[in-house]
Amino acid sequence: MTLVQLISKKEMDSHKFSNILSDCRELLDRLKTKVYCVYQETNQSADAIAKANFSNICNSLIIQSTPNFIKCKGN
Repeated sequence: MTLVQLISKKEMDSHKFSNILSDCRELLDRLKTKVYCVYQETNQSADAIAKANFSNICNSLIIQSTPNFIKCKGN
């Protein structure tokens, strides 16, 4: 079962992480946010960025413009 499925299901009281899942659901409800699963094949841009193996000291990445290796279908 994926994390998205676990967060989406309300009746998971028997799961070993039910308290954490409940807190996540509550926070998402407060923020009026929904969680969706998007597979790598569907989200090709995110997949390309992940495969580019970016790394830095903070283990985070901020991209301010589209990387050259991501091509628009219209171009």
